[in-house]
Amino acid sequence: MNWFFNLKVGTKLLSAFILVALIAGFVGYQGIVSLRAAAESDTILYDHNTLPLSQLSEIGMAFQRLRVNALTAIHARTEAQRNDQTKRVAERRADIDKHVAEFEEAITTDDVRKAFDEFVASRKEYGPLLERGLALAAAGKTEQALALWDGDMDKARAREQNAIGALNDLLVTRARNRAEQNTADADAAVTMMLIIVGIAMVVAIALGVFIARIITKPLNRGVAMMQEIGKGHLGIRLKIETGDEVGVLARTMDEFADDLQTNVVGTMQKIAKGDLSTNVAPKDNQDEISPALKQMTDALRGLVTEAGMLSKAAVDGKLATRGNAEKFQGGYREIVQGVNDTLDA
Repeated sequence: MNWFFNLKVGTKLLSAFILVALIAGFVGYQGIVSLRAAAESDTILYDHNTLPLSQLSEIGMAFQRLRVNALTAIHARTEAQRNDQTKRVAERRADIDKHVAEFEEAITTDDVRKAFDEFVASRKEYGPLLERGLALAAAGKTEQALALWDGDMDKARAREQNAIGALNDLLVTRARNRAEQNTADADAAVTMMLIIVGIAMVVAIALGVFIARIITKPLNRGVAMMQEIGKGHLGIRLKIETGDEVGVLARTMDEFADDLQTNVVGTMQKIAKGDLSTNVAPKDNQDEISPALKQMTDALRGLVTEAGMLSKAAVDGKLATRGNAEKFQGGYREIVQGVNDTLDA
């Protein structure tokens, strides 16, 4: 984990934003996948259930119209009426053939295929009987046609009608099951999205708190250290070894405190004890502390030298010797001048 602490602050923040962006992208991707799955499921519902139901409805209506036209043809009083109704029967049968072919193309399961085969078998039974009844009517054998209509044709009609009903019930059941499955899939997708969003929020918040802490915690320690330094307390050290800007700042502050405590305060303590042997060198051209210490040390050295010269002259009886007060400033000048005044007196 140290590698993360050693990253630059900008890199940490950028990494956090990238991770949040990736999480958001993953959430979006899951949403797109769910929407596509829902769209595909709706397409299946339409192509394999709704559309076949519509085709089956057309087959059922055409079949009922066919029966009406056939019965009208059998009861027709004129040949023109019979021919017209017979033509309509042919048209209905052609419509049924068309819709049956379209319906067959949408079959994808064995249960629907089995029900469809039963329907086709019933049509093969009813079709020849229908043609036979129409032929009897065309030959003027209306009674025989009606007897066939009420007998074998009615049984075949019932079987075909039942086959259509069975197909319809099967498709309705499949459509209902598909709709329920779509609802279940949608609910599962919503649940999954909520879980992912919840996890993403927790990760994002945790990441934000974590990065905020690893940045603000050492900064707060640095603020506390500077406040202590402002009070003259130089014993605190941050000791942060990370490789980021915060770590560099902490090490710089520790070095600054070391320099204050060792060089500045240490030199001042030596001066207070009368030790003027320390040579303070400026760190660079903009250094203000070291030159000030050097100036103070040089002034005290000059004062000591001047006092020593006056003392030696006095001991040697050279009472006319005077110190050069112009070499000093402020209180130091007053001291030298005071010695000179004493000697004058």
